[in-house]
Amino acid sequence: MKFFNQYKGLRKEIYVLFACKLIDNVGSLVGPMLALILSVKLGMSASEIAIFSTIFVIISLPVGLYGGKISDKFNKKLIINIGDITTSLIYIICGIIGINKTTIIIYYIGSMIQQAENSTYESLVADFSIGEDREKASSLLYLGLNLGLVLSPTIGGLLLNNHLQLMFILSGISELLSIIVFDIFIKDTSALIDTNNIYESKTEKTNTIQVLKDNKVIFMFMIILAVSAFIYNMWAYLLPITITQIIGENGSVFYGTLSSLNCIVVVLCTVPVTSLISKFYSINRMMLGNFLEMSGFILFIIFIKQPIMYYLAIFIFTIGEIVNTITTSPHLTKRIPMNYRARITSLLYVMENIFCSIGQIAIGFVYDNVGINSAWTVIIAIDALTILAYQLMKKKDKNTYPNLYKEQD
Repeated sequence: MKFFNQYKGLRKEIYVLFACKLIDNVGSLVGPMLALILSVKLGMSASEIAIFSTIFVIISLPVGLYGGKISDKFNKKLIINIGDITTSLIYIICGIIGINKTTIIIYYIGSMIQQAENSTYESLVADFSIGEDREKASSLLYLGLNLGLVLSPTIGGLLLNNHLQLMFILSGISELLSIIVFDIFIKDTSALIDTNNIYESKTEKTNTIQVLKDNKVIFMFMIILAVSAFIYNMWAYLLPITITQIIGENGSVFYGTLSSLNCIVVVLCTVPVTSLISKFYSINRMMLGNFLEMSGFILFIIFIKQPIMYYLAIFIFTIGEIVNTITTSPHLTKRIPMNYRARITSLLYVMENIFCSIGQIAIGFVYDNVGINSAWTVIIAIDALTILAYQLMKKKDKNTYPNLYKEQD
């Protein structure tokens, strides 16, 4: 129980966001299975899935940037309400109409709206927490997200073949329940001000480009994080496609169990991992996280013909995921002026989507034309380069933000 004591004393709204994440992700049945829906149910190849997804990523870029801009200027609660209600109705409509390429396009529009408000959620976490509490708040929300996801991928895998429409309807219902809880219990969205961190003070700069020009280290980190996001995205893109090719028609159910294991490990290990890495500087944590994710992928490709070993590979990968997830957002927000949090976060999401889309097309081409081993070798090599990039950034970050190194991040 002592590990859970680290979550005591957070602002009440953080606990509400935790509950909202939990409820929302209990019904997250479609997202983890999307690559399989496109490949198994709609017959798309790996490269076709990548191109299809990329089209909507390109369309979503201005939406994501605009979402961050309005989040910094207007009421965040209203923005979340509009986004979640619209998204939930779109998911339910998709389920009622039936699933084909047209309704998948409608689903992507809903996902695009939800992604646009992600920066609002991220900025709320920063608004409701200061100092070392921000890592704890980020950790708690990540725990809530994965508590909801413990069973949903397995349920999604079971529903995929015969009850595909129900998956979409349940996803929409969970989204509605989440926003109801949000509205009932969150009344005050005012931000806490960390007087000990001068880097979060409001800036008089008039646009995001000017802020990033004055904070080039932030932009450099954003590039590395975008590459890392591409690597992590292989978990939802290339991994299920590879498993389906190796195992056959039961690949969707097998991948569903791996996804559930991923969530179980997050639920069981997030609290102790948060405590164990609390004394590490944030850059060292991110290096560790990427190393563990890379190790998981290496183990997967080494034992690709022995599916039982996938579970060990996913366990190692998931520990790396935990380390990265609870570290990256607090690392950035401690270095961003508070009146630009949502805008810069939304720009990061746009960059991540661009890198993921381009990477998917490239990896999909390699996978379809060269083979499984070559595709995974490229991914592992790029992951190794991100670890090197973090190492090169350590001194520059310390020189730029020395006050954050007086004590451990």
